[in-house]
Amino acid sequence: MSCPSCFQGTLHTGTPRGTETLLHGLKTYVTAPSNDDVDVDLKGVVVIAPDALGWTFCNTRLLADRMAEEGGWTVYVPDLMDGHAPSATLLSVFDNLLYDTGVWNWLWKPYYFLQVAYAMLPFLLLVPLSKSLPRLRSFLTALRTTTHPTLPLGACGYCWGAKHVITLASESIHQTPENGTKQQPQQPLLTAAFVAHPASDVQVPGDFDNLHTPLSMAVGEKDIFFSMEVVERVKGVLATREEGVGVGSEVYVYAGARHGFATRGDDKVGVERRQAEEAREQAVAWLGRWFKRGGAGM
Repeated sequence: MSCPSCFQGTLHTGTPRGTETLLHGLKTYVTAPSNDDVDVDLKGVVVIAPDALGWTFCNTRLLADRMAEEGGWTVYVPDLMDGHAPSATLLSVFDNLLYDTGVWNWLWKPYYFLQVAYAMLPFLLLVPLSKSLPRLRSFLTALRTTTHPTLPLGACGYCWGAKHVITLASESIHQTPENGTKQQPQQPLLTAAFVAHPASDVQVPGDFDNLHTPLSMAVGEKDIFFSMEVVERVKGVLATREEGVGVGSEVYVYAGARHGFATRGDDKVGVERRQAEEAREQAVAWLGRWFKRGGAGM
């Protein structure tokens, strides 16, 4: 479940260089390494389950571009919300609603509140996990079995999208029978996964009990959803899981960072820009490490 903290932050500047397409039934932003002069051997495929501002959010698309460039991957950002993502204008509206305290701004607050309600209600009412999770599951399965059957497949979940990725990191698919008669053993759907500042719907320990995909997490020290007590519980569950079934994991805490820091931090503020960059580097390093090793799901 998303809350006001999931719609606060800063809109980043820049022009995404990818393209939009219809892929496996979903509108999708797709981006790849920008070297147009030579053939680039892709090292993997990554799908981003975005935060609550959805697949068109400029910050997420710019992030996808950087990850594609640095990892040597094709990166997809599918529309998991079926067109019901709130507009990025909510960022400024929430600032006006929550922080502006002048006399005139108090008079405008009912208007800001109505703007927020108009933008958020379709998302809250029409995009339950029961609809968005099957969309992502189907999309990833199609990539694994048809579009990129020979490449490692990773997923990154931010805020709202983190629950989806953590859930699917516990699932498997049947490999296509080689001879057409005998079902091949199940394989993990994902080679590796990364999540940053999960929203409040992530359950500890329940969502991590059956994890069998290498998982990296980035959490802000001052995240309202993930207290340091919760972080320690997650680390304990992941450590036990790693010992039991050999699934790699890591959890990094970013000092002073708040919920949304990896996608909606202010890129004009040095410490916030650096923490977002470090979270991206964490994701790229983690996925790249498991892609090279083959990892789960290969």
